[in-house]
Amino acid sequence: MFLFLTAFVCGCASMVAQNFEISTKNGISVATVGKDTAAVFGVTNAYNVTDGAFSVLSCVAPKTEKSLETGICYGKTAAPSVEANHVVLGENHRVNTTMVEGLDAGTAYNYRLYVKEADGSTAYGKTYSVTTTGVAPLTKEVGGKTFVNLGLPSGVYWATSNVGANAETDLGNYYAWGEVATKSEYTEKNSTWNDINRSEVLTNTEDAATKVIGEGCRIPTLDEMLELVNGCTWKWQYNYKGSSTNGYLVVGTNGQSIFLPAAGFRRYAGTYNVGSDGGYWSSTSIEKFSYMLYFDGRVEHIYNNNRTNGYSVRAVCE
Repeated sequence: MFLFLTAFVCGCASMVAQNFEISTKNGISVATVGKDTAAVFGVTNAYNVTDGAFSVLSCVAPKTEKSLETGICYGKTAAPSVEANHVVLGENHRVNTTMVEGLDAGTAYNYRLYVKEADGSTAYGKTYSVTTTGVAPLTKEVGGKTFVNLGLPSGVYWATSNVGANAETDLGNYYAWGEVATKSEYTEKNSTWNDINRSEVLTNTEDAATKVIGEGCRIPTLDEMLELVNGCTWKWQYNYKGSSTNGYLVVGTNGQSIFLPAAGFRRYAGTYNVGSDGGYWSSTSIEKFSYMLYFDGRVEHIYNNNRTNGYSVRAVCE
């Protein structure tokens, strides 16, 4: 295993728009490629903010009429991309009044305009922020599983038990990275992604949390794992609640908590280090490795690891 520094920030959205430069003046954003203007964006601060929606007034002027789509994307990440939630706007060069709906109460969202170009690239405007009114719910239910709000900036909710577990102290299932079924043996030969270059986040069909629990939940990204490590208080527990299970009690900024069992890992036909070690996959990969949260000797780290062993999965939802 290789220790990965927790200062790393993964920005999938920035990679999408990496060829564009954004300059902003008096509320107008200009996306350029070299000396060429790709698009001009104008958007107001959010107004008519409620506990589940907000409105903006916007105008998008693409470079050419060949642009495939213009719109506004939004989410809890620092720089939301068009692959996340978005609303398609009207005709190019036209002023649009847009309502963004279906939001969580008392939650911070970021939003920005975008233009999808015919060559497959996407240009984005400046990112703006808004917080919906009301109070964010402390828990959610997805697929019969309880998720809790830990008060973290991303606003994601963490499941209270592992995928495949019926209670917070159950160890749950073990998965090789990118696989959605358990196996009797975990080897290099039967691993789907062993030794294959890949630098992207798992899709829904490759996500064990989505497959087992259902749509609306997923394996956390590297950024969300880093946020959990750096933004919460971690307390090692022996025989947690008299269950004979060891692990970490992870306490959020709002006092809510989740318990991560030291479930060890699967290698070939064996199960190892139960009670002392715990490994939890993220959905993020880089080249021939994938990132995970791993604790060993009561110290938690983010590692990039090979994908062949079976580790635990803890789901999140938004």
